[in-house]
Amino acid sequence: MRYRTITALFLTLLIFAGCDGSSGGNDSILLEGTALLPPGIGESEAAREAPFEVWDLSKPQAQRVIAEGITDGEGRYSVRISRALTVAVVVFADVRVSGLIDTSEETAPDSALFSKTFEMKTDLACEAGVTALDEEALEVRALNALRIANLEKAAQIVLAEGGVDFTNPASV
Repeated sequence: MRYRTITALFLTLLIFAGCDGSSGGNDSILLEGTALLPPGIGESEAAREAPFEVWDLSKPQAQRVIAEGITDGEGRYSVRISRALTVAVVVFADVRVSGLIDTSEETAPDSALFSKTFEMKTDLACEAGVTALDEEALEVRALNALRIANLEKAAQIVLAEGGVDFTNPASV
């Protein structure tokens, strides 16, 4: 009888410890949004039924992919991951469409949902950010929400000047 009481108490403590709302370093977040193709690419504006990957940018290149999925018929992606500092979501449609998301607790400690639409400017910003990390010109902690916003503003200026051919990866 005593053994059952101790076991029941132990299991109850485990259940409540797992449900107390603390992250415990392993909290789950939801990434969702829409991937839009550049004008004139593909049959629609959305990256429909296209494979995508989520990259944890704090990991070495060979170990970055932490989730995979397929966008729906409207180009929407949705995937649950463990919280990371900054992630890249890369959609492989007629052309690549991608974006950076700061999912760190410093940016959004109470958020379990991160929504973002990916388009031309987010793809250019993502390319710049990932390249800076790969070339060790930037640390992942520095690729925060403010830096991502600045990269996207700069990308918008580049797009306004023209000359980016999204069908040619060397141009992006």
